[in-house]
Amino acid sequence: MKVLIIGLGKLGGGIAHKLLQLGVSELYLYGNSYDKTIGLAFDLNEIDIKCKVVVLRSIKDLPEVDYTFFTFSKLKWNDSISVNDRIIDGKNNLKIISTLANEISFEYFGTIIIVSNPVDILTRFCYENCGSSKVFGFGNSLDEVRVNNSISKNAIERVSNELICLGEHGKGIVPILSRTIAADKLNPALYEKLNKETFIRTQEIIKNTSIPFHAPLFALETFLTQLLNKKSFTITLSTYLNDTWCGVKGLAIGVPVEFENGNDSRFSKIEISEFEQELFFNSANELKKVYQSVL
Repeated sequence: MKVLIIGLGKLGGGIAHKLLQLGVSELYLYGNSYDKTIGLAFDLNEIDIKCKVVVLRSIKDLPEVDYTFFTFSKLKWNDSISVNDRIIDGKNNLKIISTLANEISFEYFGTIIIVSNPVDILTRFCYENCGSSKVFGFGNSLDEVRVNNSISKNAIERVSNELICLGEHGKGIVPILSRTIAADKLNPALYEKLNKETFIRTQEIIKNTSIPFHAPLFALETFLTQLLNKKSFTITLSTYLNDTWCGVKGLAIGVPVEFENGNDSRFSKIEISEFEQELFFNSANELKKVYQSVL
């Protein structure tokens, strides 16, 4: 299997490490510093000399690959920037994507997995402007880990260990608590409380250590393992909705996607409450506004 990673910061390097551990046969690396990327390639080859690790001086040198991971970011966090400033990060990252699209056909990238933020904005842009029919934004799985932790910290009784988070990755996430917590315990205040507590923890991570690394890589590991081992599974990803899903259409947003033997097949329909439907619809409307602001 051939995999490309664009953006070799801390998270991109971590993904490269995981891919080698999972036995990827060819790994292509493209970063903004050729010399640093060469150093990373030598370091990775110390793990597995059987894997072909190739550093690209130009993206035009890329052969067709099966999967491409976007993990780049130019945003430098400081006290004057909001921890969820999607506008700044989005504009910077859209410039990178536009540059790539001018240099190479996105068909060479195979299935694109966007980890760069804001994932929903970048996923939609790639689909609508770069000819990417197979592009997904990763982030909802991380939200599910975070909300699950908030449920446990509050010692809320569960009826199921399953938790799905729909909607925009980040503050606009919609936890489907109706599948996890008893109906008599549910109320609008609980949704707001869990979202707020979850985001405050993320805010503290960014404030004190910069962009989160360990939790995103932990959430990605399961996905990478299933993907590369050609498993059949369902995962919530930001996906462009050509067809109406829970009353929403014409944008990229987090919904459950079914994979069969490592290949995406279709959106998975799930039952959600009327209140959760409203939250999802509101998340989509806010995302539409943000997308236009970024453009």
